[in-house]
Amino acid sequence: MASDHLVSGAPQISGASGLVSFTLGLTGPCLSLDTACSSQLVTAHLASTALLSDECLNVITAGVGLLGPKFTRAFATSGMLSALGRCNTFDAKADGYCRGEGCATILLSASEMMPARCICAGTRV
Repeated sequence: MASDHLVSGAPQISGASGLVSFTLGLTGPCLSLDTACSSQLVTAHLASTALLSDECLNVITAGVGLLGPKFTRAFATSGMLSALGRCNTFDAKADGYCRGEGCATILLSASEMMPARCICAGTRV
């Protein structure tokens, strides 16, 4: 069965960021990035770099981690996931890790008062 996210047989995530930008009426560079677990950190770094190099005045960076059944089954089969369903980091009873879905969005804005720094306009956890 073909996925809605497959074009020419290859997974495509690049359209998602463009669709969000268009829907919100945003202008400027827009990109999708997949670095596995570090995607949000990498996008925050790229956003900060763009601000510090005066490429733009405001940046929205977002990361979404979604779990698909294909990878969850593969990780479970490989013995990577906790059979207890809990992470017990640095504990003798640690038997794997637990995965979770999440989303983080950060708005960064260049500050006229501190041109070499970025200020965080708002966060939600």
